Amino acid sequence: PLFDVVDRAVSAIVAAFGLATTPSSWIERLFGRSVGIGGALIAALAAGLGEEVVWRGLVQPRYGLLAAALGFSAMHGFQYGPDGLLSVFVSGLVLGLVRRWRNTTVAAVVHTGYDFWLLLGMQLHWW
Repeated sequence: PLFDVVDRAVSAIVAAFGLATTPSSWIERLFGRSVGIGGALIAALAAGLGEEVVWRGLVQPRYGLLAAALGFSAMHGFQYGPDGLLSVFVSGLVLGLVRRWRNTTVAAVVHTGYDFWLLLGMQLHWW
């Protein structure tokens, strides 16, 4: 829910500057609404574990929090417009801080929970 607030705030700021926000049709085409709750869980686990091992587990200890967040955001460049990329960058910073204060496993759990929340919301038509 915290990231949802960040997403909405970033989208409003980007729109206020006259930039295009990410159309929901892009997200629906990418993730679809037909994967079901089980598919949402599998996708969230794969992304949460895989991305955290790479960006927070491997990149962040070697190159720092900012480099990991930038790389994480750049990796999502094909998915989103400016608002989405800024949101992903902010979430990358937050996940990097979670990793710094706890460990990569906790960051992966947080990331998986966030992705599952988003995908579950799509499956249940919350947004």
